[in-house]
Amino acid sequence: MPLYSIVILPPETLIQQIASMKQQLKSKIGFYHSCNSVAHITLNVFMGNEETLLRWERYISNFVRNQTNIPLCFNKTGHFVNGAFFLAPDEGSKAELLRMMKSFYAGFPAPAFGKSNAPHISIGRQLDQNQLTVAKNLISDVNLSFVCDSLVIRKFNEARQQYDVYKTFPFRGQSLFD
Repeated sequence: MPLYSIVILPPETLIQQIASMKQQLKSKIGFYHSCNSVAHITLNVFMGNEETLLRWERYISNFVRNQTNIPLCFNKTGHFVNGAFFLAPDEGSKAELLRMMKSFYAGFPAPAFGKSNAPHISIGRQLDQNQLTVAKNLISDVNLSFVCDSLVIRKFNEARQQYDVYKTFPFRGQSLFD
């Protein structure tokens, strides 16, 4: 059964900037998990057939109908005990993302896993202590801002071992930016 993820994608310029950070880290520590993944903020992951996918598409279409754009700022780094190193949102952005995620999670149409309650942009996963130290020293001064204006379903590409954009759902609620 195909694997999908629902994410927020930053604009292409920031995706490239984060890819550059990942490649700099890769040049220092060698290959690591997530070094080739496209920058994103994961909401959740699900597996499903066409019927399950259609339920998710309908759910997201309905959700974005009233969702407004959210200005976001990622201005610090952090890590989890499992060795994940990431870019973290400032407190205001974190609060807005958590509010949106809570609303999104309230009506899941089908089973999902990998549900995130800690919004972040991964730089690397499963890093050991030495690799984390290098990452912290290399990527310490961060200040990335963008407007979250859509949700994206991505489909896992077995051949590339990465996700591809399947469908984008622009927010349609009234916003201060409209």
